[in-house]
Amino acid sequence: MKIAVPTEGSGGLDAPVSAHFGHSEAFALVPVENEQPGEPEMLANGGHGPEGCMGPVNRLKQAGADAVVVGGLGMRPLAGLQEVGIEVYFNEGAASVGDAVRLVLQGKARRFAPAQACQGHGSCGGEGHSH
Repeated sequence: MKIAVPTEGSGGLDAPVSAHFGHSEAFALVPVENEQPGEPEMLANGGHGPEGCMGPVNRLKQAGADAVVVGGLGMRPLAGLQEVGIEVYFNEGAASVGDAVRLVLQGKARRFAPAQACQGHGSCGGEGHSH
């Protein structure tokens, strides 16, 4: 299993979590083996580009992500992640990549629901994040 977490820089499992999926600097792709997180591989976000909101979604799918743990996320990327088979979890306010991954592994991260999704740029109904 490989879990992706939006982040604002490098730092391995101690890297700070980004508040919003589409605005993150990068994604930490954390391999999980025997319920233990391994050392993350960093994937630059690259922004929307010609694919729009699906750009980051497609890059995560191509990189082998099985799940993503986010604080804020729009409806289109949420639907896109679900369409390509990537599970989406709420980060529950985790401060670091490692904390976010451990919440998923311990079953303490809620599935991200449409009601938590941002309703457009600058208007979020999510919890615990800002742009």
